[in-house]
Amino acid sequence: MHERLSANSPEDPESQQILTKLGLITGAHLKIEKISAQQDSGVAIGKALEGNLKKEVKIGQPIEFENGGGTSNIVSIKNSGGRYFIQAQTSIYEIKNLKPETQSILDFKSFTTERGSIYNIGEDGKVQRIKTVLNDPNYLGDDKGEKTERKPSDIILFANPDSKAYGWLNDIGATRGEKTIAQSIDVGIYKEGSDGKYALIKTNKDLNPPFIFIRVNDDDSFKLRDVLTLEELKDFAKRMTDPQNRGVGVIIESGLNLSNTPVLGYTTFDYRYDQQGKIASMHNGNKVTSVATRK
Repeated sequence: MHERLSANSPEDPESQQILTKLGLITGAHLKIEKISAQQDSGVAIGKALEGNLKKEVKIGQPIEFENGGGTSNIVSIKNSGGRYFIQAQTSIYEIKNLKPETQSILDFKSFTTERGSIYNIGEDGKVQRIKTVLNDPNYLGDDKGEKTERKPSDIILFANPDSKAYGWLNDIGATRGEKTIAQSIDVGIYKEGSDGKYALIKTNKDLNPPFIFIRVNDDDSFKLRDVLTLEELKDFAKRMTDPQNRGVGVIIESGLNLSNTPVLGYTTFDYRYDQQGKIASMHNGNKVTSVATRK
């Protein structure tokens, strides 16, 4: 189940920009599906609301349909992982009849995080972090403490800090026995191909939604290879539901809580591969505070 997002104010510029683009005015047709709810919500999860709008959709007001259906007051609207999500006071909905353009990290020039780091995005998709605080305990790269300009990362992800996905990405600096978790796991980002198999993505340039993030303990029988089949993924996911395998691994789908492009308020996680195609460093960043696009 999707986690509840932090509330944004009615002046949220990102939500206002999306509303303007979508044109959700009186009479427009809209279909939304509930994906998460609080206990006091009157609409069941998985239920769709569809019809022509009784009035224009505005932040701070409910969505009202001509057929009588509607939502609680709207808090925010986000574009994440190639999908639109509406945060209402009691529920989260996905817009089903309107899809945003798929975004790539290449659409962005740079972004900054709350501790002052600047991330510059090259035309090759690599992300160069200009660090203002040295000796960050969360940095596990082999150039730790050397200089403010870090080695470029090959893959970067952005996670909602209020989600379960964040927990699986954020604990890599914790210790497990004599090793850190980062030294005890393998991670990979995969995309489904036309043949139904899932290919390992090692560069931001090749990453766009939908994709999946996989984490697994390095001593587990399931191994991350360049190509995985759907059957292998299903078997692994099923095995991870066993309480005995708690903490061994997880598969996280891109979407509301995990994105390949910067989202204000989301936390950064970047990875760099070595010449042998293995992850050489993992880094937990901070919340995104500003974004600059190329256009």
